[in-house]
Amino acid sequence: MAVTSRMAAAHPIPGVVGGVVDANKQREFADWVEAKEVRNTEFTDWMQEGDPYSQVDIEVGQSYGPFIATTLGAQAGASDEQLTVASTALLRAGDQIEIKQFFSGSTTEYDDTKTEFATILTVDSATLITVERHENAVSDGSYTVHASGSVVTVKSSAISYNEPFRDGITFRGDLAVQHPQRFENGEITYDLAADVATFEAPGGHWERDLMHAKNDLPHQRNWAFINGVKRTGSYLVTPKIPYRLGGAIWWASYVPANIIPITGLLNLFDFTDVFEEMATNHTDGPGDTVWMHPRMATIWSEMLLPYKGMFGPKDTSIDIRFTKLNTEHGAVNGVKTDNQWPMSKILLCDRADFRWSHFASESQSMDWLYISRGKEELGALQRSWNMAGDFSMHTSNLTHLRLLDDIETRKELYPARSNYL
Repeated sequence: MAVTSRMAAAHPIPGVVGGVVDANKQREFADWVEAKEVRNTEFTDWMQEGDPYSQVDIEVGQSYGPFIATTLGAQAGASDEQLTVASTALLRAGDQIEIKQFFSGSTTEYDDTKTEFATILTVDSATLITVERHENAVSDGSYTVHASGSVVTVKSSAISYNEPFRDGITFRGDLAVQHPQRFENGEITYDLAADVATFEAPGGHWERDLMHAKNDLPHQRNWAFINGVKRTGSYLVTPKIPYRLGGAIWWASYVPANIIPITGLLNLFDFTDVFEEMATNHTDGPGDTVWMHPRMATIWSEMLLPYKGMFGPKDTSIDIRFTKLNTEHGAVNGVKTDNQWPMSKILLCDRADFRWSHFASESQSMDWLYISRGKEELGALQRSWNMAGDFSMHTSNLTHLRLLDDIETRKELYPARSNYL
């Protein structure tokens, strides 16, 4: 049987090739893809919220009673009974003092074999005191020689009978000033004719733009709570300067003694040294939280890897998480990370150390505000939306913070990683 072939003829329709319409489009993204950028706010969520504030300048301070201390301004020789100190302020006759000197070449480690106790007999000038060396237990000419810069601390005091009481030493504490910061996204304005549901974005672009603002502003605030540097604003200059708050790093750096310069590779003993120092010098101990960047948390976990399982295998799984660090001076229950935390800095603190809040006047709260206006308010066929808020934060325990600074962040330089590669 003969086979007859037939050729299908394409109709010559404009914009059509081979019967397939080429001017049409198929939208694969019926819904615009959701924003997937990481906009977490771990540090803000961790902090406790305090009472609303009502002033532009937030004064933070405390009354406290620091130890009375000074340093030797010149060497104390083997026969010297009049000593030169940096200042005799707050030193009084009858005070028992401790003189401690550093090991040669060190500014942190004391040579306790040369510690001396003495009693102040008279305060002679702004820089001179006469003392009874070694509590008269060592003869003149055999006194311990102390280098200039040795630390002099009042350890006890006494007053003679039949003497009127001396003026009491009182402290009012230092004062730190913090500012609020205003966050706002700018006004989102739409023509009513454009604010419709389209096949490209069901629900319209309007809702999407609002969603992005609601996600981004708390993220900006979280960054400021961590990295913000306080700045006093002024609307009297051109251009105007906005007020800016100081974040956790700024607060921790406010007291120079809080900063622990690592200046290189981090190691486990940096933590134990800080814990020991905090247990020695602070009532609240080492704190309960360690904040760091995810990169530093990786380095920290890998750094501990050689120490894990050193007393025998526990199971057949590999677990390099840092879950808890127990020391003689306290425990840290894990590490907190925030991707906005600076990589080269680690903060040891306590959750009770920080508070954040918003401005609140008698008539208006400046927590996040959503301001929406329609055509009636704008006088046009438009509507607009804005989001804003005034926020600040402070620490209630300024000397309890310890900031490990200038840490090496290149993972390949750490021995734990190179040992396994």
